[in-house]
Amino acid sequence: MNLLLECAENYELTRDDYYLGCCAIQIGLYYPDQLDLAIAKMDALQRIEIIDSLANEHDIFLDGDMTLLILDKEELSTLVERSRQAYPNYEMYLLFDYEKVDGEWLISSALYWKPLIGAPIFLDDSDFPTQAYWDDASNFIDDFEMTLRCYPNEESFSSGQHFEHEEEIYFSPFELKQFSAYQLLAAA
Repeated sequence: MNLLLECAENYELTRDDYYLGCCAIQIGLYYPDQLDLAIAKMDALQRIEIIDSLANEHDIFLDGDMTLLILDKEELSTLVERSRQAYPNYEMYLLFDYEKVDGEWLISSALYWKPLIGAPIFLDDSDFPTQAYWDDASNFIDDFEMTLRCYPNEESFSSGQHFEHEEEIYFSPFELKQFSAYQLLAAA
């Protein structure tokens, strides 16, 4: 087995940035003096860049939940906490996946919230994200921050009415198969 593939597989198993750093050095994204593999702490955007390069340049695709491969527990915990503070009656979903665009692989993300029973119903003209919309994953932090700026709390998009029955909350067949960010955090 080649060393690059071995490092990628070890990253899948352990989610230890050390192995992703080894991949980055081997494929030339970073030089050894740019990464201290002894501490090997990366952020989500660095992980996206490396995973994208593995797919496009080396035909290596990581298996497993991409959200947990891109976000470490601390990053996911921070996003979940900030989401819960702003929208306590909505569950945040943050998904990552490979998508082929113009012959190139792209890591895409979808960020949206689903109401819980008792959550305020959003205004008809609100564009508060309640359905999966895929975008370039490198934008997910900006998308999250923009949502919090535009809608700092539930009252900022509420119609004054509340979801009272489970049947009122729509999930597409795709969305029914997804885990919320909170559920992923519990599994991390």
